[in-house]
Amino acid sequence: MKEPEKEEKPKGAPKVYTVPTGPAPKRSDSAWKASVMANAMATPAKPQPTSKPPAASPKAKPKGPPRVRVSSVDVANLLRRFLALLEAGVPLVSALGFLSDSEENAGLRQVLEKLTRDVSSGHRFSDAMRAPILRSVFSSVVINLIMMGEQTGNLAMAVSRAADLMDAQIRIQRALVTALTYPSALLIAVVMAAMLFVSILGADGGLFSMLGDDLPLPTRIMVATAKVLRQPWLIGLGLALVVGLLWGLGRLIQSNATLRLRLHWAILQVPGLGTLVRKTIASRMLYVMSNCIIVGLPMVGALKLMRNACTNESVLQGFDYAYQEFVEGVPLSESLEKTRIFPMVVPSMMSVAEETGTLDQILEKLAAMLEDDVMTAIQTAMLLFEPILLMFAGCLAGFLAIATLLPIINLAQKF
Repeated sequence: MKEPEKEEKPKGAPKVYTVPTGPAPKRSDSAWKASVMANAMATPAKPQPTSKPPAASPKAKPKGPPRVRVSSVDVANLLRRFLALLEAGVPLVSALGFLSDSEENAGLRQVLEKLTRDVSSGHRFSDAMRAPILRSVFSSVVINLIMMGEQTGNLAMAVSRAADLMDAQIRIQRALVTALTYPSALLIAVVMAAMLFVSILGADGGLFSMLGDDLPLPTRIMVATAKVLRQPWLIGLGLALVVGLLWGLGRLIQSNATLRLRLHWAILQVPGLGTLVRKTIASRMLYVMSNCIIVGLPMVGALKLMRNACTNESVLQGFDYAYQEFVEGVPLSESLEKTRIFPMVVPSMMSVAEETGTLDQILEKLAAMLEDDVMTAIQTAMLLFEPILLMFAGCLAGFLAIATLLPIINLAQKF
């Protein structure tokens, strides 16, 4: 039997075959098969044009899910409560559900409900913590610690280590906030004193305007300051300029890696402040590394997470050099000693730990020791800073007293 000629098929068109259905026709099997073959090789039917959906506007960008905002203190407390339930033998999903039902904080309740849904649907706990809306709740270090706990079968220890790490960071933050409380209170007192001057002197200088232009210099400075403070638009313009300059400088530093590197390097060179910053960064990074090693993370993975805990570009540059040398076979203590990004006690103690095989224990003790040094340095700085602030407040009060009494004394001498 002569086969039908093949026709040229348009490119790009989908094939649509018309295959006979139902009972076979009453003819020979060979004729029926030939009919099926002819239909299969026939020219495909032209697809019907479908209406295209309207093109999306180029300016319209898909918005991601809103992120949940929860403080680090609340997250650390949540991990502690979660750890207590795990140590009591409560299953993972049941523990999350119990915490979700008993949570009063709306943000934490939303986090727990999301984790409960994802874990109940079959996701791992660490994968559920990586959800986009929880990106600002759990750091990458905490998530990787939880992941290693899942892989090693010791989730409770991983949660405990993550909570310890967050507690260490919170202690340093609280120490800094406590250190800044007194200067903030003094600043508020100075602002209130300035408002008091404005209300007493008035727009035209009040009592001093009756004394004429023959006023002492301190009095003239005080009257001029009062006149400036009486102009709300001038104060608003000054605040707008200051805020604009700070915002522009922050954006410039954030976008310019070279400028950010130089600024961070300059901070490390400031006497006293540079040492405090180095110890703070070293304490945080060593805490991360020791916890990663304890939960069973390989050394290379621990170093990568340790890198994520660094917030200074200059220290980060030196750490990248040390990491590259470690990958090439150089001991980590030697590479860190070359870069000098950490206090010298860190590489020296680390070399001993590498020889004895107690790296995790030594690093944890080093981190605690550096944290104590940071706390002590902050307290010492505040002990030295408080007399300076009191001296400044006393000088300000003395200036105001002199500026107020000098015109009266001069006036009394004329009579």
